[in-house]
Order: sequence, then C-alpha cells, then structure tokens
Amino acid sequence: SKLFGKPVSEVFGLMCGDLIDCPNCHDELQVCGQTTSCPRCSFFNAISTVCSDGANEAVQEGEAFLERDPEFPAIWVKYKVSSILMNGEKVAIMTIDDITDRKLAEKELNKSEKRFRSFFENSAVAVVIVDQDGHVAEANEIVCQILGYPRSEFIGMHFAQFTHPDDLFLDADLYKSLYKGERQSYKIVKRYVRKDGKVVWGNLSISIIPEIQDLPKHIMVVCEDITERKLMEADLEDAHQRLLTVFHSMDAIVYVADMETYEILFLNRYALNIYGNIVGEKCWQTLYKAKTGPCEFCSNDKLLDAAGQPTGMYHWENYNTKTGRWYECHDNAMPWIDRRMVRLEIALDITERKRAEEAIKESEERFRTLFEETLNPVLVADENERYIDANKAALEFLECDREKLLKRS
Repeated sequence: SKLFGKPVSEVFGLMCGDLIDCPNCHDELQVCGQTTSCPRCSFFNAISTVCSDGANEAVQEGEAFLERDPEFPAIWVKYKVSSILMNGEKVAIMTIDDITDRKLAEKELNKSEKRFRSFFENSAVAVVIVDQDGHVAEANEIVCQILGYPRSEFIGMHFAQFTHPDDLFLDADLYKSLYKGERQSYKIVKRYVRKDGKVVWGNLSISIIPEIQDLPKHIMVVCEDITERKLMEADLEDAHQRLLTVFHSMDAIVYVADMETYEILFLNRYALNIYGNIVGEKCWQTLYKAKTGPCEFCSNDKLLDAAGQPTGMYHWENYNTKTGRWYECHDNAMPWIDRRMVRLEIALDITERKRAEEAIKESEERFRTLFEETLNPVLVADENERYIDANKAALEFLECDREKLLKRS
C-alpha cells in the first residue's frame, strides 16, 4: 500500500500493470518488451517466467525504477518472484523492497569515486594509496616520475623499498595511531630514494581511507616534491655557517638581534666572553646597563627605508655603560636564515684610541695654556716661513692683532 501509494482495499483485484505506469505499454496485457529499462515489463517477464509450464521452482530477481502516481516520488525497488502451487494452479509470489536510499547512496558514492579518480589522476602532486601491509595499491603518474619507477613496477612495492633508511621509522608511531583511529591524518617531511639511487625530499600529508563495504582500510599519501627547496636550504645553511665562522674569528663584538622584538639571536665568541650566553634575551636589557626600554640611540630606524628594505651600513660610535668601553659600531639590516629581518652589529673596541685622543686633547690644552700665559713673545711659523700662531705677549710686543700677523711672513 505504501509502496504503490494506494489503499490496500484498492490493490486487491488489480492487474499488475495497473500498479505501474509505462507510456510505452498500451494496456494491462500488452507490454513494450523493454525488460531492461521498463519496470512493468520486468515484473511481467519475471512473473511469466516463474509461472511458465516448464519452470521448476524458478526464482526471478531484479531491480527496477518505479514511476508512481504524481503525488508519490519515484523509487528504486528490488523484487524477488517465485512460484507455488495453489489449488493445483501455479501462482507467483513477489516480494518488493524499497532500496531507494541504497541506490542514492551508491549514486553519491559513484560521484565521489569519480571525483577522487579525477583528483588522483590529474593532481599536480604525487598521490599514493598504501594497503594495511604497506604495499602500494595505487599510484598516480607524478609519484612514478618523482621516484623514477614505471607504474607497473611501482604498484605492489613495499614502502620500505623506496624510503630512505634513516627516515624509515621516522613516523612509525604516527602511522600506528592512524590505523588505530587515534588520529585522522598527520604531516611529515621524509626522504625517499629513487630507482637511480638519488635522494628526493617529500612534504607528506598522510590520511586514513576508512573501510568501505568490503574494502579494508587504506592509507592515502599526498606528497609534494620539495627536493629543490631542501637543496637550497642546505646551501643557505652552509653559507650561514661559514658566515658564523667568520664572525667567531673576529676580535670584535658581533651580535644579531631581531629588529621587531629586540631578541638576541646570535653572539660570537668574543661577545660571549664579555656578556655570557644571553641569546634569547633583549639586547637593550643585557648589552647595556640601567635600560628600561629600547635604547634612545638604537640604529634600527636608520637601517631600513620606507619600504622595509635595508639602506646599507650605518657607522657610529658609542660608549657602553655596562662594559665601560668605547666602540666603533657598524650596523646593517639583513634577512636572517629564518627570513626575519635582523640588525647585525659589529662593534670594534676603540677604547685605547679614545684614551689616546683624550690624552692628546689634554696635552694640547696644557700647551695652549702655557703658550698663552708665558711672558716671553712666542711666534710659530710653518716651513714656508709664514706665521701660523702667536701668543699674547708676541702680539703686544709687535703691536699687531692675530689676524693681521697671520697674513705676514
């Protein structure tokens, strides 16, 4: 009654064809014959088969799409027709199950499988499906190109055969937790070995494919080839280490500080001997004494232009209140190995030079005092016999002011 949208009382006595509409079947006895597409014909054919004289306990099964009365939506059904003898006459018994939900689910699954297959085959990154034992069940062409294997050879290989030996157990615990359902996915960077022996780097996104009907769990690995990036990073790290070696060899304070946070990122050995290991602390708190904030003489604003690009080397002199010494500072903005912008400062100790300059200044002041206060006239001339200086007594003796005297020889 529910299936065909008719009260039970109306169903009794109807011909089977009265329950199912087909525009190509002209009456309840004449059928269109399209048993593969017409549900009415499918039912008639099944009933005729099991009730035929030659049938011996035959059973007919099938599926059909039913177009019902307009107020009832179309449905998918599964039918099973068998025959029994009733009062010496063979009659058909038909059971019909509504399988619409299953059919819709299969349709969506089919769409999903097509989308997945399209992603799988057309993806710009490598995609591998691995079974529970770690063997490659499926792989797209990209991964075969990365690892240098023909697809026919790659399918069925165990992942241990192409994983770098040092990275083989890198994610063992994560892999186990994935199968146990403790996580849905994880990411990791690993090395692999190509068929020709070359090492490649992969940035992996690994996720679980749950059980679907009779299919067991599988692992899907999406891999981005980052070999070129890793090689560049290795070259950058080598250059960085060479630079640090140069800094460590210098007899000067060399430090690197983040230009935004003022965090000290590096000190050379010379600076470590003076300040100790203060990496991670703020430069204005540790390099100078009694500072409550960034130094008023900080050179950060002189090292970058309005677009945030380095302006070049900035030279200045500074007296350090913590060490009690003078330094000639050479500051420069540069990107650090982690790409953040930093201030590199190389500070040469010029304390002795400053002391010598101060001593010369004091000596000159003493000479000037003695020169001016002596009672004897004193004249100073250069190698061309031109006057370049005269004391007070000389100017009085010659009755001449200094400006006029310096023009004479």
